[in-house]
Amino acid sequence: MHRLRSALLLGSVFLAFAVPFSAAAETAYNVDISHLQSYEQQYLKASEGNKAYYQNLIDRETQNIRSQLQDQINTLVQPSSGNQVLEPGQAVQNERSIVADLESRLNESTVDLNILKNEEQVYTGQKSGSGVYMTTTSYPELLAKKVVLEQQIDLLTSALSAQQDRLQQLVSTQQSQSMQALYIVLWYLAIIFAVLWGEYLIRSYVLVRIPQRGLRYALSKIFTLLVYISLLFWVIQRIYTSYPGLGTVFAVIGAALVFMFQDVIKSLLGWFTYKGSIRLGQRVTLGGYTGDVLDIDMLFTTILVARAQNMDDPSQAGKVVRVPNLFLLTGALLNWSSTSDFESVEIPIRIEDGRQWEVAQRILEEILREETLQYVEEARRQMQRRMRGFYHSQVSPSQRVYMDLQNDGKLLFLLCFPAPIGQRRVVMTRILQHIIRRFDTEKIRLGEEKG
Repeated sequence: MHRLRSALLLGSVFLAFAVPFSAAAETAYNVDISHLQSYEQQYLKASEGNKAYYQNLIDRETQNIRSQLQDQINTLVQPSSGNQVLEPGQAVQNERSIVADLESRLNESTVDLNILKNEEQVYTGQKSGSGVYMTTTSYPELLAKKVVLEQQIDLLTSALSAQQDRLQQLVSTQQSQSMQALYIVLWYLAIIFAVLWGEYLIRSYVLVRIPQRGLRYALSKIFTLLVYISLLFWVIQRIYTSYPGLGTVFAVIGAALVFMFQDVIKSLLGWFTYKGSIRLGQRVTLGGYTGDVLDIDMLFTTILVARAQNMDDPSQAGKVVRVPNLFLLTGALLNWSSTSDFESVEIPIRIEDGRQWEVAQRILEEILREETLQYVEEARRQMQRRMRGFYHSQVSPSQRVYMDLQNDGKLLFLLCFPAPIGQRRVVMTRILQHIIRRFDTEKIRLGEEKG
């Protein structure tokens, strides 16, 4: 009864001072030490002639305890040696948990052993018991627990060394598999690029040669759709076959990335969707700016500004602006060069005397034919070539002269012709100069517009 009260008192003191020994003892002494403690007690009392007998009993019980401890440690490391096949990342994470657990148990056992050695000095008279918290009630009990701790430390040290080696091998294997996965991804990307490039070549250089416009349009759309759908299903099938666990990861990560980088994703989708609709050097209207395309990347389109809508500062002309590609999805794209590199121009010409209309019309037609014939032929060739992929084709531009009778009785001629994009004012100035010289020679007076 006295020993029981002493044990309870000591336990309360240890809990109050948070001695780590009590937490470690739960795992350190998960074996029955009663026989070993009894043998140690009998060994201490035995005569010199009988000590060998009890030492043999102590050794056999020590081996028995070591076997029990070995089974317990094997249970701790069982996840690393089980038959379940884990992914490399999960295997490394599990192995790190096992190593951390073994290190913690080894540290706790070492601390407990040091505490017992300190108590042993009290039992052997090397130190006074004053101020020393005793965790054992007798010297045989201390010797028995000391044997258990020594065996446990030895086994934990061996197991920790083996598990650390295994962890290092798993990390090396994971790194190797990561590099292999990178090579596989690059290989898939190369295949995807080759398929997309092949689709572009077939659509741009083979299907466009089909003479029937309706058949050509239908086959182009069907072919592109089949290629993209087949490629998408092939990529999904390969990913789920090789990495079945990536579906959940992609779903979670993808939802977060879509929310965080929605503008970036829109820019990427805009570039991917309209990358074939604009080319370097073409004049476009995008994001409220009109200018020539200098560069196209996945996020931005760089434009040399020619003019901007509602531009109050004319000094912006000639400057470079980077327009996010998300405007390709959220706004309108006007490609001035989509059908040809020419734009339609109109010049109104009024004459004072309506009786001179025949001479004036003949002069205007001759000047237009002389100044714009080369533009008409080139615009017609470009339009025929660039609109082969569309179902409907625009009427080829040509130089034309129209007449209109104004309310004041004056005749108005409207000159319509194509001019190179960006050179509209230059061509208009040259034509007007030619018209004024010819009208002066023929004594044709230009009419004044009355406000």
